[in-house]
Amino acid sequence: SECAIHEPNDTMAAAWGPLLLGTTYRSYLCFFDPVDWYYFDVPRAGALAVDLVVPALADLDLYLYSESGEIIAQSKTFGEGVAEHMIIVLQAPGRYYILVEPFTRRDPNQPYDLTASFF
Repeated sequence: SECAIHEPNDTMAAAWGPLLLGTTYRSYLCFFDPVDWYYFDVPRAGALAVDLVVPALADLDLYLYSESGEIIAQSKTFGEGVAEHMIIVLQAPGRYYILVEPFTRRDPNQPYDLTASFF
């Protein structure tokens, strides 16, 4: 189903990827799907922008993790249908992880769009 397009990615260890930087990925958080994890690799230090377009009836939060599991940045704007956005200067090349997590509610019938861009 559409819900399972990037599954299983419910843990950091099972993260889907690597994301192609600058590419938009469309996915779903369905009833049985607690969270979505993704990973990507950056070749050098630089600026990263992560954008999450959220369905109208959902409130989703966005987190960026280091390979060691530390939260580097987060975007937790309150409200249903409100996009999440972060810009972070990454100090080192390597693998990074994105977590998409529902805050209050999800809409299993409507997708979110996730884009990570590197400058």
